[in-house]
Amino acid sequence: MPARPRATRLCLTAPRPGRVRWVDMTGLTFGGPLSGWPQPLLGRDAELKQLQSALLRPDLRLLTLLGPGGVGKTRLALALAERCGTSFADGAEVVDLAPVQEVAQVAPVIARTLGVPSGPRSAAEALAAELRDRQLLLVLDNFEHLLGAAGTLAELLFAARGITALVTSRAPLRLGGEFEYPVSPLPLPARNRAEELRASSAVQLFLARAARVRPEFAPGDVELEQIGQIVRRLDGLPLAIELAAGHLRLLPVRAILTRLGQRLDLGGPARDRPVRQQTLRATLDWSLGLLPDEAQALFTRLGVFVGGFTLETAEAVLGQPDALPGLSVLAEHSLIQPMSTEPPSRETVASEPEPRFTMLETVREFALEALEARGEAPAARRAHALSLLALAEASVPGQRGPQQLTWFARLTQEQPNMLAALRFCLDQGRLDTFAALVRALSFAWMVRVDYAALPLLEEALTSGDLSGPDRVEVLNARSALHFRQGRLTEAQAGEALAQLDPAVPTLPRGAALFYRGVARAGRDPAAAIQDLAEVARMADVLGDAWSGAQARQVEAWLRLILCDHGGAAERCAEVRAGADAQHDLTLLAWNDLCRAALALGRGPWEDAAPLLGAALEHAQANRDATLLTGALEGFAALAARHGEGNRAAALLGAVDALRREAGVSGTVEHAALRPLAEAGVTGLSAPEREAAARRGADLTAEEASVLARGGAPLDARPAPVAGHDLTPREGDVLRALSRGLSNKEIARELSISLYTVNDHVKTIYSKLGVSSRAAATRSALEQAPP
Repeated sequence: MPARPRATRLCLTAPRPGRVRWVDMTGLTFGGPLSGWPQPLLGRDAELKQLQSALLRPDLRLLTLLGPGGVGKTRLALALAERCGTSFADGAEVVDLAPVQEVAQVAPVIARTLGVPSGPRSAAEALAAELRDRQLLLVLDNFEHLLGAAGTLAELLFAARGITALVTSRAPLRLGGEFEYPVSPLPLPARNRAEELRASSAVQLFLARAARVRPEFAPGDVELEQIGQIVRRLDGLPLAIELAAGHLRLLPVRAILTRLGQRLDLGGPARDRPVRQQTLRATLDWSLGLLPDEAQALFTRLGVFVGGFTLETAEAVLGQPDALPGLSVLAEHSLIQPMSTEPPSRETVASEPEPRFTMLETVREFALEALEARGEAPAARRAHALSLLALAEASVPGQRGPQQLTWFARLTQEQPNMLAALRFCLDQGRLDTFAALVRALSFAWMVRVDYAALPLLEEALTSGDLSGPDRVEVLNARSALHFRQGRLTEAQAGEALAQLDPAVPTLPRGAALFYRGVARAGRDPAAAIQDLAEVARMADVLGDAWSGAQARQVEAWLRLILCDHGGAAERCAEVRAGADAQHDLTLLAWNDLCRAALALGRGPWEDAAPLLGAALEHAQANRDATLLTGALEGFAALAARHGEGNRAAALLGAVDALRREAGVSGTVEHAALRPLAEAGVTGLSAPEREAAARRGADLTAEEASVLARGGAPLDARPAPVAGHDLTPREGDVLRALSRGLSNKEIARELSISLYTVNDHVKTIYSKLGVSSRAAATRSALEQAPP
């Protein structure tokens, strides 16, 4: 590019170098810098820097901004034209192609916009001749419905080597040398804290639009939180956010939030916005109309998925052996997006995770409405439920074995789909399928402390339609979740037992007897031990090694509470041998915790530390809140044994706070470990103990884990990154990012799970207002002390 731009015809009045002229097909011409354009560009600094650098590369001739309707492609393209226009001798020209209906009209429209005179030659030939010696950034907005004209653009770029094309489209042009750049929605605020909400670009866009209709609008903290909910519900789509904010002219924020059930119809007439962008429904109707019939049918059926889908589950619902070509079409039109997936931890099998795809929630809602209109929703929902049942039943062996973490991670990903399938089965009276899903998933729910299905279980049990073995399965699942919550009663467990023949050993009877045993543990440990021994014997008869080991492990805890150390050690040894043979990671971790409690109770204390560490590591990798808080309680008891009263009190404060946050209650492990930990804080005064507990309650699970392992004392945690409200742990993660570590490497270095690192990275991006590791690293370097 020439270093110095020359004056060119870029505006209808007072031409100036490097200015941007935007001509749409209504005949209006806008000239001048983008800063004069009334719509703000927020949250795109990282993208602008990256794209500006790309556009000025001599080897890049065609850059296509891709994304769903309303994501902000046009505004980003205009900002790029403004920034880069001065680097092109002839500046930038912007052409809106939305009103153009015919492929054959693309070249004439571009020619007319650029002032290329008509003549005997075709418009394409005239353009090529006129632009051959020009240095120009040509912005073509809304190309998605004119993809057949891509060849015309290719010929123009070949003939005029000084032209760089910047295109916005919902689908790629598929030209050689095309650089595709997916435009994402605005980052969403991670939490509802006022300072984070005000720093969120999505919230800032809402407020900027609100100021144009209500200049006096000054939201308080409650309204800010409601705005945060609005932008999340709208997926961070700029168009949707602006449409919603426009309703402040008549409605308060609370009413707008309430009306988001009809979010597809948000908006209204706007003179400066094309009809297809005046509501979300119109925008999505435009996108759907660009698809061939087969792709439209596929798109609508995918609306039954909640929270994403894999290629396998999509093929099961669609009834197609190979859905990849159709999914590729939808991805090209920005109607679905691939999700990034990583193995949950280094303990999982070394295999690539299955690719996963998702829709923005607003897009999914539109697809579901279209499916209902086609009359295909019942069949699609039924296929969806059956595909989820097949997956759940396939996971059952893996939930108790060496691939446990992998399966739990997969089931966690599918939780929204599983809940949707359960809801469908309940609504349609398919209670056998409902019970089969519950039977396959209840163990994972208990381990992962997932209570989301509990209201559905209660609804099924109170409906009066559930009976026989199906009712027993649901009763046992409810008992499992109530056990985790600490509100399981003997009567609840006994309801399932009452429906089963006591003379016939079955797996459901063994489960019901187990839950009655643990419900009895606090009141009558001896009776509980009898129930658990019977469960173990029944499991041996049925060949159910896992249920037998689980019963013996709880029995070991009860014997430990009764100070029968020999009996507890014997049961632990039996469980260890079986769990080792099965490679059951959860059983092994609970066994480690029980043996640590045994060492803390009878000595030697030093044996407890590695066992507690192993239990804690598994709890973090498996997101098992019950095991994690039990391990932290064990570390509190270990600190107490070493005379570290402040550390013990802080860890107990952390345990109590984390249990409240997760909605779990300590059971046998709490009864065994808490007295040992409490004994070590008796030397502290009441104010000292309360202060330490308060400091512990403020810790995250990761920070409490560092403290438990002998990490930095509470008053020596690293300071947050300057200029941003990052927590100490987020600061640790950001500093590791700036050193070029991957998420897996950060997890290993900080002794936290990969899932936790992923969550921290998302929160850091939101707080810093960035969308890439490179941008986060720049922020860390800019804020680093000299």
